Amino acid sequence: MSDRNSAGANGRGHEPGVGRPRPTARKNTPVDDRTRVRGAARPADAQNATDPRAASGRARSGGQRPVKRKTPLQAGTVAKVAVLNVFKALLVVVCLVLIVGAIAMVQVVKYVVETTENDDMIMDLGNYQLSQTSYIMAYNPDNPNAREEEDYIEYQVLIGDSDRVWVEWDEIPKDLVNAVVATEDREFWNHHGVDFRRTIGALINEFIPFQSQFGASTIDQQLVKNLTGDDAVQSEGGDRTEGYMRKIREIFRAWSLNNRYSKDMIMESYLNTMGLSERIAGVGSAARKYFDKEVKDLTLAECATIAGITRAPTYYSPFQNPENCRKRRDDVILFMVQCEYITEAQANEVYGTPLNLKTPAASSATQSTVFSYISDKVYNDVIDDLVEQMGMTYSAAYQAIYNRGWRIYATADLNVQEQLDSIMTTGYEEDGFFMDQNRFPGYEASLKISEDITNAAGQVIGSEDILPQAAVAIVNYEGELIATSGGIGKKEKSLSFNRSIGTVVENADGTYTQKGGVRQVGSTMKPIAAYALGIDMGIISYSKMVMDAPIMARDPNKRNEVGNPIKDWPTNYSNTWRQSKMPIVSAVAESTNTVAAQVGDWVGRQEMYEFLEDTLGISSLVPTDMDLGPLVLGSQTYGISPYELAGAYAMFGGTDTYGVYTTLHSYSKVTDAAGNVVMEPEVMPVQAISPETGYVMNRLLYNVVHTGTYPGGASPTAGGMAIEGEMESVGKTGTTSEDNDRWFVGLTPHYVTAVWWGYDNQSAEQKYTFYRRWSAAARTNIPANIWKAVITPVQENMEVKSFPDVPEGVVTEQFCIESGGLYQAGCPGAMTGYYTSFGVPEPCPGHGAAPEGEAPAEP
Repeated sequence: MSDRNSAGANGRGHEPGVGRPRPTARKNTPVDDRTRVRGAARPADAQNATDPRAASGRARSGGQRPVKRKTPLQAGTVAKVAVLNVFKALLVVVCLVLIVGAIAMVQVVKYVVETTENDDMIMDLGNYQLSQTSYIMAYNPDNPNAREEEDYIEYQVLIGDSDRVWVEWDEIPKDLVNAVVATEDREFWNHHGVDFRRTIGALINEFIPFQSQFGASTIDQQLVKNLTGDDAVQSEGGDRTEGYMRKIREIFRAWSLNNRYSKDMIMESYLNTMGLSERIAGVGSAARKYFDKEVKDLTLAECATIAGITRAPTYYSPFQNPENCRKRRDDVILFMVQCEYITEAQANEVYGTPLNLKTPAASSATQSTVFSYISDKVYNDVIDDLVEQMGMTYSAAYQAIYNRGWRIYATADLNVQEQLDSIMTTGYEEDGFFMDQNRFPGYEASLKISEDITNAAGQVIGSEDILPQAAVAIVNYEGELIATSGGIGKKEKSLSFNRSIGTVVENADGTYTQKGGVRQVGSTMKPIAAYALGIDMGIISYSKMVMDAPIMARDPNKRNEVGNPIKDWPTNYSNTWRQSKMPIVSAVAESTNTVAAQVGDWVGRQEMYEFLEDTLGISSLVPTDMDLGPLVLGSQTYGISPYELAGAYAMFGGTDTYGVYTTLHSYSKVTDAAGNVVMEPEVMPVQAISPETGYVMNRLLYNVVHTGTYPGGASPTAGGMAIEGEMESVGKTGTTSEDNDRWFVGLTPHYVTAVWWGYDNQSAEQKYTFYRRWSAAARTNIPANIWKAVITPVQENMEVKSFPDVPEGVVTEQFCIESGGLYQAGCPGAMTGYYTSFGVPEPCPGHGAAPEGEAPAEP
């Protein structure tokens, strides 16, 4: 019983297959109970479980549920509940949208603020530093004696990211402003930086494309793009999010820009940054390139031409697509009529007329992307000085020199440079300089030599003709680079190998690397170390007698590194020795090696090395050069460049006095676009030797280029090569072993010129054979001929000058050609000598009256 009652109470005590009896609904059952969901707990359930009536009722019902019917009142209640629920859902959706929108707006504002935090600096129109074209300036060739800033012209354009020249507002024609407004943004003067009507139209067009696209950007927005570079282009099929965010940034910035600056200032900035063809940005460069004039001088037609290009710079390029450009110009003229900026009559004067473009070559500054040798040097010097003086990295220096609108004032004289270029670029052409048999009487048939071409295995696979090369550097006595050429023939690329400019740098591992053109200088080395210091130290004088004999005799018991007997050293060019004394004046004129080596030995290797490196700025010497061969006879490990050699010889002339070396430099200053000085080279004049010594050396070099016979039968190595005319000239020749290199350094009162002539490949076996095709005079004077051909026509139009006056303390005396002492009545002959105040020799001891005291001993 208990088991059954328990089972019944739990509703699980029925036999298998018998359904659980369902209670019969009572008439007095409350509505809430009748409508309660089946199985839900009710407060009366516990009582009904033991109520017999309830049990009897459930048994009678047979499990049937009573039918529920809705009354009209109940149906209306349900409809209201449904509407209320829909309203509640919509309200929730609206609230969610508002919340999400607010969050999104906060995020957008935060994003815009973060991405535009530097806009005060980037879009500071009052201190605008966007990329501007820089120029290398040079002396006006039409006014060669001018040295004032206004007498410079634009020589080389330095185009970086774009070609831009800033133009001030008051220099911009009204027609140009009106043409741009009529074409780009007709509401420019009325809106606040953003044209929301056009913007909304463009946004709608994103989702409902029309046949023609809306152009939403105002001039203010275009300027923002130009200033920030924030102009990402959405690729087809790509994510548009970044494009929309860029547009939001752009609108915010344009609105801000309009609130900060006047419309005039915004328009000025836009006209100076608008993108045009041929890498041009801004109307200043466009006016120069297309019409060769300043912006203020543009005509109505020219203004319309420039205004029309920016829509599609390549398609409307005046040079690449002139017909497209002309049609676009006429459209711009029509737009100006529509905006009532010009009349129909004015427009009719322009329609259909030619563009009247100037060719790029018409510009004063060369537009070529290939720098000249002088531009190469200026560029490299400015880059190096920006790094050294201003602490820039090389990358930052590069960006600065190209993109800041600088003016770099080169020291070049274009008259001299053009004359030099005319010789070097056409040297081997038919009837060119080096083909002139009248100038080179020893010339035979061809200058070419044939050299084998071998592969990696050393097999000969062909041959090629090799021509000699040349390099020239010309400086003045203030250390300024006047002109330079790094080779014969047309220059093919910028910053190419320059045979006239070079140095040697020490690597981190202690090795050395040659950079640029440095070559062994031969006998041109003798005056700048041995002879100059010898006179300055009082060791030698103009007429000092020195033995012409080897200072190191052959020793059959000693061998060199390849096993050959040690030869007598040094040898002379003639391979002979006098075995007798000769005066310094004869040794310099004839370029006698033995005498120069002895003088260098007396001066000292250390003294010469330090003087060359520390005082004269020779940068290509290395420790192995501290010997007589390199320091006196020019057999350096690497060599010296023509540029630095010319600079060293400047102490033998001068502007006001002799003996001064001034730091070499290729530019005088760098200014910014506003004319403020950015940087100047560090230039320092140094009294390298006394003025008296400088003058005596000048007189010794005078003999080299003038005909004459000197004591001991010496003949000058370049006799008759002096420049003709009223101005004096002096010089010195140089030759290295087997004629590998030929040199000449020539001085006039205006310029010092160093010329090298030889082969690039110093190992070519044919070089010696080549030089022997020429007569001895022709071989020697090839570099001297180059010097004369450049300087002679240049100086014809220059002020007649003289070398500086004879310094106080210089003594001029006659000396005995046999003893070198002061001339006496019994001497066999006399010549004029020039001496420092402490270098005057004693009277001749072998002729006439005996001198008082003893002759000075040999050093």
